[in-house]
Amino acid sequence: MVSTSEMAHDGVRQSSTANRDGVSAKPVPLLIGNRDAACMLGIGARTLWSITKCKAIPSRKIGSRVLYSPDELRAWISLGCPTEPGAADRVTKAMRQTAK
Repeated sequence: MVSTSEMAHDGVRQSSTANRDGVSAKPVPLLIGNRDAACMLGIGARTLWSITKCKAIPSRKIGSRVLYSPDELRAWISLGCPTEPGAADRVTKAMRQTAK
């Protein structure tokens, strides 16, 4: 197997692991949990929770779980990691504009 881009925390986020035919062996998750998101960002879980709570970082709540999109986390980083309340809306708006 050939691994092209690995960012793994407990094997959860391996971007593209493909065999010789180019067929992906593991699906890439669209949303990740708080532990993987904190690891991806290099911050602690409590810090992640505090910036999530004030809506400074984009997140989704599904049932009782709070999940994060790796693409939105990358966009948040590219905007300079804003921590002011409500910055998550700016990140998602910027992502929509670049997608057009």
